[in-house]
Order: sequence, then structure tokens, then C-alpha cells
Amino acid sequence: MTKIDNTEFKVVLVLDRLRSAHNTGNIFRIAEALGAEIAACGYTPFPPHPKLEKTAMGTDKTVPCRVFKTAADAISALRGEGYKMILAAEPGDDCDFAWTRNYE
Repeated sequence: MTKIDNTEFKVVLVLDRLRSAHNTGNIFRIAEALGAEIAACGYTPFPPHPKLEKTAMGTDKTVPCRVFKTAADAISALRGEGYKMILAAEPGDDCDFAWTRNYE
């Protein structure tokens, strides 16, 4: 959990349909550094998984991970838990740059 200006922010990384267990393991390490939780959606690998375990380097046992059938299910659950801002990163020429988008 991160505190900024006495406001508590919880971070959940929603991983949707990532094929690579190695990449997912690396994201677990990033999540640990951020104090974040992971929501694995679709066919994204989740613990226990031998390839994910190799690159996660133990963080697959310390980072909270929830599994959802779809990203829409994960976002719905997060909204129900009171999360106010859902940010997404998706590659493509017509995508908004996250740092310049107005999220109000």
C-alpha cells in the first residue's frame, strides 16, 4: 500500500490474456516493488505455475493474486470494492498515452 499526501492508494495490476509465464513472473516482481496485488484474467498464468515461479523469484508466494475469467469481471469486482480509477495500457496507434489522458 502506498501513501501519498496522507491518502492511501491500493494498486492492482490487471493482467489480461498474457501468454508468457516468464513475462508474468517478471510482473510479479514489479508488483512486489510497488506493493501491488495482481488480478490474472483469461489465460494469464497464475501461481502455482513452474515457469512463472522461475522468473517471479519467490514473489509468486508473496504478492496477492486473484484469478478472474475476464478483465471485465476483475474490473467489476474492483469497482465493487471501491476502486475509483481504472487505468489501462494497450498497445496500438490509436491508443491514448496514459500520462496525457484526463481521467476525471
